[in-house]
Amino acid sequence: MADTWVSTREALTEMIAGCGLSWDKLSEETGVGKPSLYGFYHYAHGLSTPNTDRLLRYFGLRIIAPNKRKAR
Repeated sequence: MADTWVSTREALTEMIAGCGLSWDKLSEETGVGKPSLYGFYHYAHGLSTPNTDRLLRYFGLRIIAPNKRKAR
């Protein structure tokens, strides 16, 4: 599993695929509805900001801004 991804979608899709939980169990544990999870994973539907936050917290993911070069 990567530790750096190009997008939030890529990170969450990979984490969902690798978690080993059923849709029902993942929904129960994260508080994200099963239709939202399934639609996001299989049909590239978007997730609401609160659901994205729930999944990021559940999987222990953080968004970190890249270091910016100092202007000279």
